[in-house]
Parts: sequence; structure tokens; C-alpha cells
Amino acid sequence: MKVLIIGAGKMGMAITRQLSEEGHDITLVDRDADKVKAASDIYDVITLQGSGESFDVLRSAGVKDMDLLIAATGDDAVEHG
Repeated sequence: MKVLIIGAGKMGMAITRQLSEEGHDITLVDRDADKVKAASDIYDVITLQGSGESFDVLRSAGVKDMDLLIAATGDDAVEHG
């Protein structure tokens, strides 16, 4: 299964680890370049540094070809005002 995970925090990394160990094709997106680098050093995943709310980033990550998208971020991109 092809899975796009947005967010490389504790939850995103736990999901990445589990699904990677199960043999799924994982693409991981996060704004933090250090987190993206760490994930690519540890797991056999494709990584992309950028915002998961950006259409261009999602397109670059191959969202249209994914079987599943998991948003594991603490930012719901809702503006309060």
C-alpha cells in the first residue's frame, strides 16, 4: 500500500516505523528539515521537506497515487481571529 504521512513528530514517526516495518511504501512530509533527514536515515521511506497544507508539496509527494493519507500534525491550519 502507498501511504503519505504528513508530520514527523512522535505520532507520525511511530506510524512511519510501523508501516515501514510492514513493508508499505511510505512518503513522509514535514516542515522541519532535521526531522525529514532523521526519518530518511532511520527508515526506508521517501521524504519531502515542506508544508502538508501546500498543494504543490502534496503534488510533489504524489498524493494522487496514494492509497492512504495520514495527517499526524498538531497544526490543523485553522485560523482564529
